[in-house]
Amino acid sequence: MRRSARDESRHLLPVGLAPDCSCLGLSDGVLSAAPLAAPPIAPPPLRELPRVSLKSSLLLLDLSRAQRVCSLAASGMARLRTVRLPPSAKAVCLEACSSLADLRPTDGCPDLLSLRLDGCRQLRGASFADASWFAASLAELDLSWCSRVEGRDVAALLRSAMSLRSLSLRGLRLGGLLEASEQSGALPRLSALDVGFSSSIGSEAVLAFAERRSELLRCNLRAAGTVSADVYNRVGQLMQERAAAAAAASTDVIENRRRPKHLAARVAEPFYYLKRARRGGDGAS
Repeated sequence: MRRSARDESRHLLPVGLAPDCSCLGLSDGVLSAAPLAAPPIAPPPLRELPRVSLKSSLLLLDLSRAQRVCSLAASGMARLRTVRLPPSAKAVCLEACSSLADLRPTDGCPDLLSLRLDGCRQLRGASFADASWFAASLAELDLSWCSRVEGRDVAALLRSAMSLRSLSLRGLRLGGLLEASEQSGALPRLSALDVGFSSSIGSEAVLAFAERRSELLRCNLRAAGTVSADVYNRVGQLMQERAAAAAAASTDVIENRRRPKHLAARVAEPFYYLKRARRGGDGAS
């Protein structure tokens, strides 16, 4: 039986009217919000914001009119299908939204710093294929296991992401992406790259990409089946040499991403092991 419009409307969250909050959390179906900082002189009393259970029934989240929301966390929303980001978004986490298919920015989201979409396996590559994103400020992008997104889908986005420091494309088909990045001079400041478990990635392109980016300190190639053992070893040795040269002056951008602020930053350490070429072949043991 077809659902009526009234039945569908109960799945829509009415948060598009510029709420007085800067951080919005929806993770695991529980709504929470952090109010904006009060002015230093004669601050008005802050009204306590309730926590509302959504019971994972949310299908569409439209924050296109939420001008003040700069942080959105909506991990684990199993039925969420469509998200329209707020125009002032700086940090967005939609990890493990397994049904999310459509993600759209509002006015390009020019202030976006971090976008984490790990595990959004139904996300369509069309979400990134056009010129709707302004990624000049983007520093972290995680598209791990977004199996319907391919390298060519994010090529245009990466060309404009000149400030990107951490990029995770684990488990994706990356045919031609690194080659295109070389030709366009994209990702000059990248310091961490994760292409583990990826496919359609060329050994020569990986080596050239790593050698020409002097700030790259971490490059995970584990289980990237199309990367030869020789290139795997050479990239691993290069990363070890750079980490040793940086010594205590550098910190591990991956480990410290979610490290509590009251703890000291963790120093980068070599984490590579070297493959052994099989006899009579170029594989790994």
